[in-house]
Amino acid sequence: MREAPLDDHGILLEYQLPLSSRRLDCMITGKDRTRRANAVVVELKQWESVFPSAVDDCVTAFVEDCSAMCCHPSRQVGQYQEYLEDCHSAFAPGGVRLASCAYLHNLRYASDGELYNSRHADLLTRYPLFAGDRAEDLSQYLSNRLAAGDGASVLTTVLESKYQASKRLLDHTAAMIKGQRVFVLLDEQLVVFNAVLGQVTKCFNDKQKAVILVRGRPRDRQERHRAQPCRRALWQGLQYPPRHGLEGVHGKHAKDRGLARQRSVQVLQQLHDRGARTLSTRSSWTKHIV
Repeated sequence: MREAPLDDHGILLEYQLPLSSRRLDCMITGKDRTRRANAVVVELKQWESVFPSAVDDCVTAFVEDCSAMCCHPSRQVGQYQEYLEDCHSAFAPGGVRLASCAYLHNLRYASDGELYNSRHADLLTRYPLFAGDRAEDLSQYLSNRLAAGDGASVLTTVLESKYQASKRLLDHTAAMIKGQRVFVLLDEQLVVFNAVLGQVTKCFNDKQKAVILVRGRPRDRQERHRAQPCRRALWQGLQYPPRHGLEGVHGKHAKDRGLARQRSVQVLQQLHDRGARTLSTRSSWTKHIV
């Protein structure tokens, strides 16, 4: 903030997304040199080293002393931006212009590092990522969008606006009904989606079978996210069994959560006995047998 310099701006920390438990690390509000209202979402990470992942738009990093598969920071913050543009009236067309970026303050820039790998080039173009030793580049990025200040008025607009489905979201809904993938997945949802889709593709190419278990939140969301990779696989021309893989661990006829939990433990024990490999994420996990 001092280097930009940004001294007449609004700052939101840990701002909760509408109708979601997810929170933004930081949002800075202000106006650009043309006096257009702007806001920039900044995703903050403490990562010091990052490793490749076989899953699209994902990397492997140490989170809480454990190696975990996570969304690439640019993908994560980009999903937040898309979600706000869909669901927050302040960011509707003609309103506050929204941009986003990631800042990894403990990371040293390395052009050959995984975060800057060419496979992430499109993400980095749309949602830049700045290492700790590239703070001047981050300052310039913020200054280009917020140089005129007056952030308090923009901040008030954001805080006083409410959830409202934008025309873009309604268009998304119509397209989703037609079977197109436009629903914005956040964080671990996207990690699991890409992990499942990647495993389905691998099994198809290798002529093998797999069992995939995903532990998540409410059941209706689990069913929706389980079905999405299956539909995507069909769109890509993969022959996907109509029922296998869509049946949840909980099952349709589980009488209560205790029974569902018991079934889950039994299935996991069977996987363990058969030598299942594990793909871990921060708060979800995927197990599959090859």
